Amino acid sequence: MQPVTRQEFEEIKTRQAETQALVRELHDALMMPQPGQQRSLLERMANVTIGVESGTRTARAVMLFLGFLAMVGISLRFGINVESGK
Repeated sequence: MQPVTRQEFEEIKTRQAETQALVRELHDALMMPQPGQQRSLLERMANVTIGVESGTRTARAVMLFLGFLAMVGISLRFGINVESGK
């Protein structure tokens, strides 16, 4: 492995400083509340995700219940006795 020249070392330091600045900027954008907001972007995204997941679970429960009601309605319509199987 060849030793690093002074110029290469300075370029590495410059890129490292730029990367650290970018990471700091991303951290602030995600973790700090933006102007006019009470929560950070990450907290707001988490709340949306929780709401979507909750809505999906609710929709599944409603669909299962509606399916149950449909089966009851069909059995009543056609006179199927669930207890005797006829």
